[in-house]
Amino acid sequence: MCSISQRRNNLYNILILVDNVPAWVYNLSIDNVKIFKLDELKNPNDIDAIIIFHARDIKKVNLKAFTGLKLIKTITAGTDHIPDDIKKKYRVLGTHGPNAKYIAEHALSLSLACARRLLFHTNTMKKGEFHQQDTYHRTLFNSKVLIMGFGPIGRYTAGIFKRTFNANITIFKKTPEIHHMFKKIVGTVITNFEELLHILPSYDVVINTLPLTRQTYNLVSHRFLSKLKEDVIIINVSRGKVISEKDLFNFLKTHKNACCGNDVWYRYPKNNEPFKQDFPFEELDNIVMTPHNAPVVKGYFHNMLKASIYQVKRDLNRL
Repeated sequence: MCSISQRRNNLYNILILVDNVPAWVYNLSIDNVKIFKLDELKNPNDIDAIIIFHARDIKKVNLKAFTGLKLIKTITAGTDHIPDDIKKKYRVLGTHGPNAKYIAEHALSLSLACARRLLFHTNTMKKGEFHQQDTYHRTLFNSKVLIMGFGPIGRYTAGIFKRTFNANITIFKKTPEIHHMFKKIVGTVITNFEELLHILPSYDVVINTLPLTRQTYNLVSHRFLSKLKEDVIIINVSRGKVISEKDLFNFLKTHKNACCGNDVWYRYPKNNEPFKQDFPFEELDNIVMTPHNAPVVKGYFHNMLKASIYQVKRDLNRL
């Protein structure tokens, strides 16, 4: 068996199956990495890793021909869109971090929109109404914020809320350890879900950054939501199905002072279909909705591509 140092001296061949890749990506100078386009591929057996965006990218090739394939890398952080049969046969990893700060910024924007009722004021002022004194605003200063998940998005979000609003930050994650650089930001780390349920009523803002897995699917259900404050702000910038669609809709419908900022959804339009969920969220006054575009700023796509390539080398070194 070769050592890690020996493996790091190997030349890794990476095939990119993502559409609309700019030419400069193929010219990136990365030691011991050669990047291929599909139309210049001669021997699939030599490919160590494939980079994809959508699950449909996999259909561009016959995976059985890639006998040396060690890794499939998505330029997205989540891999929940990759079919289970592919995950069973191959190691599939996401790309973490390139646009985390933009998603955290979006979480902050949604939180402020809820706290200051920006959608309500915009809609009523368009009708000629001027509610200067008779609406209930909240402040995020010194608020108690629960952040579920502490990957790159969760870490950026914690930093923004702590430094901007002096928020009291609680993190819900698998393990109690956090890097020393975050110890002045994070007040409490909770690893037990039952313990979390017990203290939920104290939080002003709940932000989900958890990935969608078998363990997190519908993790936030009626049991969770029923323990929240009447005027809680719920933000989801991760995956829709971490929060039960039915239970979230019913909670918002019956808790008029609560507000949800939602960037991620349960059903995505295909072939120019209209946006429609199983429950009519568009009829609610206490939800701010965006079309899963939290990371979409100038250069975001290139950030994802570049990060995925650098992370592939690291991932292959660790195998």
